Amino acid sequence: MELDLQSSRTIVGFELSSLDNRVSSCELQWSVDGVSWITAGTLMTTNNAATIQFPDIYARLWKLINIQSGNSDWPAITEMQFLIGQSTSSPTPSPTPDPTPTSDPIISAVGDPHLVNVYGQRFDLYQPGVHPLIRIPRWVGRRTAFLMQAMATRIGDGCAELYFTQINITGMWARRHRAADLTWAAEDVGRGKAKWRKFHQISVKVVYGHTLLGTRYLNVLVRGLNKANFAIGGLLGEDDHAAAGTPSTGCRHLQSL
Repeated sequence: MELDLQSSRTIVGFELSSLDNRVSSCELQWSVDGVSWITAGTLMTTNNAATIQFPDIYARLWKLINIQSGNSDWPAITEMQFLIGQSTSSPTPSPTPDPTPTSDPIISAVGDPHLVNVYGQRFDLYQPGVHPLIRIPRWVGRRTAFLMQAMATRIGDGCAELYFTQINITGMWARRHRAADLTWAAEDVGRGKAKWRKFHQISVKVVYGHTLLGTRYLNVLVRGLNKANFAIGGLLGEDDHAAAGTPSTGCRHLQSL
């Protein structure tokens, strides 16, 4: 069952009601592009109702899957409601202050790729190559506690879409993990279900995705950055993303056409 909110919104929870206990459980998923779907959580029904809450997810497309029937072969959902969080957008005052990191959202880089940084700013990546997504502490030259880098690969010729095809994590906070658990490749789809991995106070989940044409890529979700107690660098941190988020001259021309 797919649900389209018509526009992307900050969602912090979901509620549903069923008839005569006909729905015992179901799974809620969300997507930015309608191709790669990420699980927000599982709802378990008690007394004909179920509620789930989660950190901020900014998305338009949602769906319910794996709907399990209770005492009937025909699940019956009578009411559904999304819990809307505080909007990350607001009127711009004058003069414009420096952006402030939001409380504890899920920072993400998904699809081709659509990024949301610690300020809640949303932008697309247009430059191929290796990009630092998160660097702690922010400034190069200090001893690195955590560094997550991603390879953005253009799938096709010219100005074809970019996708993250490799992700690597290094730094002092990564030493407690096996080296094999700190690298991901889009073609390596046999690693099982994606799970959150904790590095000091932050958690990272890498989710495999694929397009309708079979192109495989990687999605990244990060939470807990507000607890890092350091300035955070990288495209998902506090670094400027203007250059990485600007198409090359030739690609800008094609887009304008």
